[in-house]
Amino acid sequence: MQFEKLQSKLRKLILENEGDRDDIYSDVFEFTKPFIDGLVDISEPSGTYSRDQLTHANNTIENVKSIASNLLMRITG
Repeated sequence: MQFEKLQSKLRKLILENEGDRDDIYSDVFEFTKPFIDGLVDISEPSGTYSRDQLTHANNTIENVKSIASNLLMRITG
């Protein structure tokens, strides 16, 4: 489902800029930049600190899930 939404948005960007390569580049870059930012955030995972290692790991996992979920919501609308 998410994949189809992304395809639709990219097609729309291309069709709106028929032949104007600079606009296509700019629009696609603006569209993909949140992906890159999100991947950077996920690649450096963090979470609320806890002395208990399992709790800390769970906090980190939940934080990464939240980053990914918010990114998908932001991109797909």
